[in-house]
Amino acid sequence: MRFDCVHLQAAGSKPRTGGARAAAAAQSARTARKPLSASDPSGAGRQPAARPLVKAAAGPRQGRPRPRGMATVVGGAPLFATPGDTSQLHPAIIKAARRSGQLNLSSRELTDVPPKVWRINEIDNEEAKQLTMEMDGGGEERWWDQKPLAKLLLCGNRLTALSDELGLLTHLTTLDVHDNALTSLPESVGQLQSLTRLVVSHNQLRQLPGQLFGVTTLRQLLADHNRLEQLPEQTGDCLDLELLDVSHNCLTSLPSGLGYLHRLTRLAASDNRLTSLPDEIGSMTSAGHHGGGVRHLDLSRNSLTALPASMGQLYQLEVLDLRQNQLTQLPELTDCHALKELHVGFNQIKEMSVELVESLKSVVTLDLSNNKLEALPDEISCLQRLERLDLRNNDLAVPPLRLCLLPLLKSVQLEGNAMRSVRRDLLTRSTQQLLRHFRERLQGQAAVEGLLIPGLSDAGGGGPCDVPDSQAVERDRLHEVHKQRTAALQLPRY
Repeated sequence: MRFDCVHLQAAGSKPRTGGARAAAAAQSARTARKPLSASDPSGAGRQPAARPLVKAAAGPRQGRPRPRGMATVVGGAPLFATPGDTSQLHPAIIKAARRSGQLNLSSRELTDVPPKVWRINEIDNEEAKQLTMEMDGGGEERWWDQKPLAKLLLCGNRLTALSDELGLLTHLTTLDVHDNALTSLPESVGQLQSLTRLVVSHNQLRQLPGQLFGVTTLRQLLADHNRLEQLPEQTGDCLDLELLDVSHNCLTSLPSGLGYLHRLTRLAASDNRLTSLPDEIGSMTSAGHHGGGVRHLDLSRNSLTALPASMGQLYQLEVLDLRQNQLTQLPELTDCHALKELHVGFNQIKEMSVELVESLKSVVTLDLSNNKLEALPDEISCLQRLERLDLRNNDLAVPPLRLCLLPLLKSVQLEGNAMRSVRRDLLTRSTQQLLRHFRERLQGQAAVEGLLIPGLSDAGGGGPCDVPDSQAVERDRLHEVHKQRTAALQLPRY
C-alpha cells in the first residue's frame, strides 16, 4: 500500500508551572506597590512595573546546531529506532514525514541512506498491524490523509552512493544531495518523473546519467563543484529546463543539444576547461515560449579563444560574462538588444570594431579591463545608456575624449594605461572631473580642426549616432528597471 509523507512539528516548549506563575505575579505586584518618595510625590520618575514573565528564557543550545528546515520530532524522539543502528528510522520520523510529504536528513553524518527512506511510501507488515490497532482504538492517524514523499534533503552528509531504489519515490519533486561524496548517480533517477529541482553540487561526480535528462518535468539542475568531464548529448531532451549550473567542473566542451533548451534562462559554465562553444548556443532563445530565452550566460574563467557568430542572435541576453579567457576578438552582438552587462576583462582583445561597438547601444556596464586595447573608435559615443566603463590595464595611448558625450556615464576607470597626454592625478579624480577635462580638450580639438561634433556644445550627451536625448534615455532606463523588477517577482528565485 502506498501513500504520502509529512514534515515534523517542532517540539513545544514546556509550560511554566503554577508556582512559577504565582511567583512572577507576586514580584510584579511588589513592584507596582513601591511607595512614592518625598522628592517625587507624583511618581513620574518611578519605573513602570515589569510585565509578568510568560516563560523562562531558553538556555544556551547544546550540541551541533540543527540546519534550517530540519524536522524536530514531537517528544524529542531520536533519528533512529535503535541508538547506533542507522538502518532503521525512528517511527516518529516516518510518521511526521508521511504527514508533511517532506523528509530532511541533512547534516546527520550519514554514510548510507536508511533503506526505509526509499520505501517510505509503503506500509510494511508491522506498520499495518499498528495502523489497524490505532483505527480500532479510535486513533487520530488516518492513512488516507497522508502524503507521498515530495521533498527529500540529504545534503551535508558523507554519502558516496545512492540506492537504485531511489526510483521508487515517483512523487519526488525536490532532491537535494549537495555537499556529499557522491561519485555517480543511479540510472533510476530517470524514473523520477515528477522531479522539478535536483541539487548535486559539491560532490565528486564525473558524469551525469543520460536517463536524468529524460525527466521532462525538470526545471532546475545544479551540478556545480564536481568533476564532470562532459555532459551527455541528451541534455537537449530536457526541454523545460530553466536553470543549468555546471560551473567549477572539468568540462572541455558543451553539447550541441543545448540549442534545444528554449526555456533556459540561466546557464552557468564558469571555471571549466572550455576551449570552444557549439554554434547551436545561439538557438537558446524563447522561440515563442513565454518567459524563456537565456538571459544570464556565465562562461568566465575558461580557455575560450573564440566565440561563435551565432551568439549575436541571443536577443534576450541581458548579462554576458566572459572574463578570464583567451579571447582576441568578439563577434558582433547585432541582435542582443537586451544586453545590459558585458564583462570581457582579462582576455587578449586588441581591438573593438566599429560594428561591435554599434551593437552595444543597450549596454549599461562594460568591462574591458586587463586586455590589450590600443584605442577606442569614435563610435563609443553611441553607447548612450552606458553608466560604467572599466578600461584599466590596457595599452591605450590616446585618451578616449568622446566619452564626455555619454550623458549617463557615472564611472570611468583608466588606470594602468600609457596615456602620456593625461596627467596621472586626473585618472585618480572623480569621473565628472575627468569627463570635464575630456570635454575641454575635445572642444579645443574641434575648434582647431573645424569639426562639428553633435552634442559637444550641450551639457548632456549626443554623438554621431541617432540617439534619444538624455531625459528620454533615463526615462527608458527606469522603465526597463521597472520591467525587470516586475519580472523578478514572477520568476523562481535561484
